[in-house]
Amino acid sequence: IGDVPVIITGPNSGADKQIEKNIVEQFCLQYDCREYFEKTHYVSDVAALNKGSDDSSDELKIHEISGEWILKSNHQAIFSISNGLIFNFNNIKDRKEKEHWAIRISKELILLLDFLKRTQEKGKVISWSSLMIEQLPLTDNAYKVIINQNNDYIKVSLPLLGQRPVLFHLLIPWLKSYFENQPDYRMIINNADKYLIQR
Repeated sequence: IGDVPVIITGPNSGADKQIEKNIVEQFCLQYDCREYFEKTHYVSDVAALNKGSDDSSDELKIHEISGEWILKSNHQAIFSISNGLIFNFNNIKDRKEKEHWAIRISKELILLLDFLKRTQEKGKVISWSSLMIEQLPLTDNAYKVIINQNNDYIKVSLPLLGQRPVLFHLLIPWLKSYFENQPDYRMIINNADKYLIQR
């Protein structure tokens, strides 16, 4: 619980959920549990991230992102975001940092979706199998996202995704589903810790 390991044993191996519920109830009678169970809400202003955009679509300007933590009995900590992204971490340690990182990844994806939609509106073809990210020389955060086999690309600021091309590649199905208006799509990123610590 928190950073303190706790071992629980019980006579009935099928009653783990009830035991867990009882422990949580007893713990929360003595301590304030709101910080463990409240949902965290974030608002991402894509227009602010993308100054100079002529896109006035309300749908893309403001995105409310909420997330919640789910703790598993095998020490796994899952951060589930309302947009269908689910990050499986090995533990709850540095929870705030992990939460902040996952939300920032979501914001970058939303920004990229905005760019992709406007690019398609201008007549460019988006080929999902060709989508890849490359760093542009002499820039800190701007990356080149190749969108098709003709090597057409868009330039966009993706500081976290740009440093993690493997994670970017894993997230392409999520991008495609949201691009095609399938908001119920769920994408699970297992062992998310390895992408978090990558620099």
